Amino acid sequence: MDALNMDMAAMIALAAPTVKLVMALLAAMSVWSWALIFRLFFAVRAAEGRLRRGTPDRADTPFFRAEAEARETIAAVLDRPGDVEEKERRLERLLPKIFERGSGEEILAVSPGLGFLATCSASAPFIGLFGTVWGVMHAFHALGQTRSVVLASVAPGISEALLATALGLFTAIPATIAYNRFSGRLDTLEAGMALHAQNFLLTAEKQLYGDAS
Repeated sequence: MDALNMDMAAMIALAAPTVKLVMALLAAMSVWSWALIFRLFFAVRAAEGRLRRGTPDRADTPFFRAEAEARETIAAVLDRPGDVEEKERRLERLLPKIFERGSGEEILAVSPGLGFLATCSASAPFIGLFGTVWGVMHAFHALGQTRSVVLASVAPGISEALLATALGLFTAIPATIAYNRFSGRLDTLEAGMALHAQNFLLTAEKQLYGDAS
């Protein structure tokens, strides 16, 4: 069969069993990575929107639950007897820990699947390359069983083997782009939560000294 006339299905069907297994693995990795890309896209966008709007009363998320806990802590500290300096030290000790825990839980809640994208971006090309090497070995082994050595007899096998490398790149490239993109957006989200927490602490400090005056 002329390699130029073979369609994709025929190339896969004629590939060696090990190469078929590699292709099936890469196809599964690609499907799963795309599912994670869509999930991360909507999860990160929703988290960014909540932080931008700042709607703690309507957002049952770890970070805004931490903000609600911080408000309760401020109220409890203000109701306790003691001077302003003692209350300030107590708030400075408690509030950052509350927000740090909340922001960490928020990032963990938003980012499942990011590690799999990193794994795909790093491993898929090598998995595809393994399939290619195995396929080429299989093609030359089959060639060695024949007496006539012509390009037409070895080209189909090499084409089938190279398909594994193409699938590896097809899996790795979107995963790499998505991983880098979402990693940057999560870093920005974490920085935004830190800024939000800092503004909250400044407001709490003004409230503390306002009550004291």
